[in-house]
Parts: sequence; C-alpha cells; structure tokens
Amino acid sequence: MRRPWWTALVLGLIVCASQAVAQTALPLRTVGRTVPGVAGFSLMQWPGVYFEGAFTGAEVTVGPVSGKARFKVEIDGAPAGLLTSGDPALRISGLTPAAHRLRVERIDEQRDVVAGFGGATVPGPENVLAPPPPRARQIEFIGDSFTTGFGLTAGRSFCTNGKIWATTDTSQTFAARLGRHYDADYQVIAYSAGGLVRNSPFRRTKPVVPQLYERTLFDDPTPASRDPTWRPQLLVLSLGSNDFAPMDRREAWKTPAQVEAALVPAGVAFVRKLQARYPGVKILLLDFDEAPVVASNRLIMAELEKAGVSDVRHVSTRDRFAFSGCFQHLDAADNARITTQLQEVIDAWPGVWDR
Repeated sequence: MRRPWWTALVLGLIVCASQAVAQTALPLRTVGRTVPGVAGFSLMQWPGVYFEGAFTGAEVTVGPVSGKARFKVEIDGAPAGLLTSGDPALRISGLTPAAHRLRVERIDEQRDVVAGFGGATVPGPENVLAPPPPRARQIEFIGDSFTTGFGLTAGRSFCTNGKIWATTDTSQTFAARLGRHYDADYQVIAYSAGGLVRNSPFRRTKPVVPQLYERTLFDDPTPASRDPTWRPQLLVLSLGSNDFAPMDRREAWKTPAQVEAALVPAGVAFVRKLQARYPGVKILLLDFDEAPVVASNRLIMAELEKAGVSDVRHVSTRDRFAFSGCFQHLDAADNARITTQLQEVIDAWPGVWDR
C-alpha cells in the first residue's frame, strides 16, 4: 500500500526536529573540590562548589543531580531556578539570542552523601562558548557550620534534619558575600560540627577539619589533587566553636583546659601548613565573640608572633547577632554584618591582592 504523499514530509520534519534539539555538552569551569564520576557527573561533598560556563542562544539545560544536593542556577547573574536531587534536568528557555553566562552553585551541605552534578548542555555546538577564565582574586574559607550557612534561612531555632538541609544556603554566607564583593573566586572548605582538635559530640568519631582538609570526599583518605591555578591571596580560618562544645562522657576530652592546651599548638601548626601550601597568603583568624575561642585565637596569635610569623591577623566579630538560623546559627543578616566587618579589615590591610 502506498503511503500518503504527506508521510515523507512528516517524517522529514520529525528528523529535522530531532536534529534541532540534539544537545552538546557545555564546557564548565569548576571552582571547588570535585572528582569525576560516571556519565560526565562531577562528584563532591564540600559545600559551595560552583560551575561557570558561557553560551549563545535561547536555551540551556542544566543537570540533573545525583545523591542529595541543592544547586542554585543563575543566568547572567539573575536567578534562573533551583536544581534539587530527584528533579529532572532543568531546561531554561526563552532567553535572548545572545551570549549568556551560566553559574550553577551548590548551596546545601550533606556530610554523609556524595552529591553529583550532571553538567549542562546547549542545542548544538554552534552555541558553545569557552567558559569564563579564572578570576584574578581568590579566597579560601576553612571553617564549620557558621561558614557553611547551616540552617541560615530557617527563621527559627528548632529544625528537623530535612529543615536544616532545605534552609542551609552557602550562597548567603559571609564567604560567598566576600567573594562577590571582591569579584573573587572562592572555595568553602567547611564542615558542620567540625573542629580543629575536637569535633562536637555529634561527629566525635569523624576526622577533624585539618584531617578532612586533605580530602575531596570525606570517607576517602586519598589526598585531594592539587589545582595549580588555585593560589588564594587570602584565607579565612574560622574554627574553635565545636572544640569547646559540651563534653560527651564517651570522649577522651574531659575539660576545656585540655582542649585549649591541644588547640593552640594545633592552630599554630595548621596556620604554618597553610602558609607553606600557599606562599605569601594572608590569613584571617575569625571568631564570633565566643570567649574560649577568642582566648585561644589570641594565644595562637601570640605564638605565631613569637615565632616571627607574619601575614596573620585576628578578627573577633563585634555585633550582637540574631542567631535565627537552625539551633542558634547565624542568619543572612548576621552574615551581612560579618561581611562588612571583614571588608573593613581587608581594605585596611596593605598588599592583600598584590600577588
């Protein structure tokens, strides 16, 4: 039986349509620690990892996500969607037929699950542009839940685990705000409940932050590969709160004095190690006006000065914070005030961005 004359036309249109929507992978620049996974996924555990790319045309498809994670998607600096575990890939269309910048930033923290990001595609290789180059300024932040943005948008104290995950937002922390203010690339090497020599009881059996610092994935002791282009001029180190958290009878630690006796030499050693890793880096020791942490940081500074170590300063925040995040954590307004204080210190510090 002969096909109607229009059958060939319809089949031709279907083939053309399928060719028109064929997707091409968009090369992305990654800032933060990741390892390659299957099917082009980038695997990660540290918060604040972000990806940047450039393309032309009216649409881009982002994701999907594996594991458990939340990614904020921006086009040309404007919010374009939220990509969450379990969602299909996010297709963003209706853009102007011009050049665009894409940014996909992880905003949650999930310490026990490896998250994966599936990249981005555009319709056709003609729409692919080279990713933006690294920024001249780089800042690294090492810390705990105050740096991750733990429950930052909750607006209340008590939170379930689901609420904590849904209201953590690293993009609203002082780390991200400083990065944006100085147009700097930034990495967030922060772990909620983590300490310098002692984690809070919730994570008492896990490695402390200086140990995790060497890794990309928390349960994999393989040292993180070094990125030769990552040479931060500024490092903000904010640890100590969990070291002085209430004691658990199952721990070896029994008194705050024991903690301080170990914390001060450990802090000095960690600063020296970071300076050796990044020659010429300037380091801010940051605390949030918690008396034992302030005292320990002052002792660390005294030991560093005694040893002739320069390029390290101590900043103790001076505001009375609202702490309306989950379980009395910093909220967005608190982070904004901290950012302003840090800007004052950085702007008055000669030569921060010289290298």
